[in-house]
Amino acid sequence: MLLVGCGGGDDGGEQRRLTKEEYQREAAASLERVKAALRDTSQGKRENRVATAEFLERAAGPLRELSRDIGSLRPPEEVEAENGALAAAIGAFSDDLIRVAEALRAGDLDFLRRQGSLESPETARALSEALAALARKGYDFSLAPR
Repeated sequence: MLLVGCGGGDDGGEQRRLTKEEYQREAAASLERVKAALRDTSQGKRENRVATAEFLERAAGPLRELSRDIGSLRPPEEVEAENGALAAAIGAFSDDLIRVAEALRAGDLDFLRRQGSLESPETARALSEALAALARKGYDFSLAPR
């Protein structure tokens, strides 16, 4: 990730806030790295629940990294809360993948039926709300696969 450092001012060594354009560029670059990593993890067959669990566990790592990358950005002040919510939702999605993988390994069909998808309804809602809040403020990037 490109680090946008501080100047020589009296800011106590803090990283300066990114501009809107820098923020969008940094978030998009992090997303592209994760998409590439997810493509790499998708190689191979997932013919049984153990193989699917392994795939989900591998996919959770890049999502956790994306959560950290987004969370470590110093976005424009107007979207600081939304950035935090987005990072948290991506982290929750990573956690959801691990829970689904564990359920697959354990053969916990009740959990899988209740879950219904890879992400919990709460995670899906949090991710959707964070992205919608950013879009309402004119931020043009999407974490949805294309």
